[in-house]
Amino acid sequence: NSGIAGYIAAAIGVPITFFLLRKSFPALSNYESSLRPLSDLRKEFAKWETILSICFILLTIATGYLWWVLFQKFGLLTSSRFDSSVFYVAPAGLTWAIPAMFAGMGTGGFLSDKLLQATLKDRYSEYTIYQNMRYSINTEKLKNPMFAILAVATLIMILMFLNYYTVFTSDQVIIKPVFSVSEERFSYSKVSSIRT
Repeated sequence: NSGIAGYIAAAIGVPITFFLLRKSFPALSNYESSLRPLSDLRKEFAKWETILSICFILLTIATGYLWWVLFQKFGLLTSSRFDSSVFYVAPAGLTWAIPAMFAGMGTGGFLSDKLLQATLKDRYSEYTIYQNMRYSINTEKLKNPMFAILAVATLIMILMFLNYYTVFTSDQVIIKPVFSVSEERFSYSKVSSIRT
């Protein structure tokens, strides 16, 4: 059952991910000794963490949808490289939802963090310390690599999907697989069937 497999993967993957993040981006060692106890910070900032999570989800959905619309329109522009007499099959609209999801996560994370900074103002540094102490991760140091990973992943997927197409001309079928650097050409005389 794929649902059970997903739960098992999450149960194993999430702890491993947090372990690796703590090892790669450890919280500064002087936090706990030089600041208020974590319990005091939790009382003050737990609600802001919830607000940040809600903002992140809402902004990710909103910006992800906008990215999805933009990517679809951008994908349609690539059809202009082919002659109008051919039949061109581009990636389906849902295909563009994959890079849009990554772009939405990056945009949503960036905007929700900036919104929280503007709201908390001088207290934002304490909120950052609270997150560091709670998760034992230097979240400030983690931010830029995370945004970079999302940006690179999005860009790679966009470039892959822009070069993923099937073209039917008057005498042949041209297929450009998503993981290939070259086209595959088949004359109709050699095509016995087309499976989708």
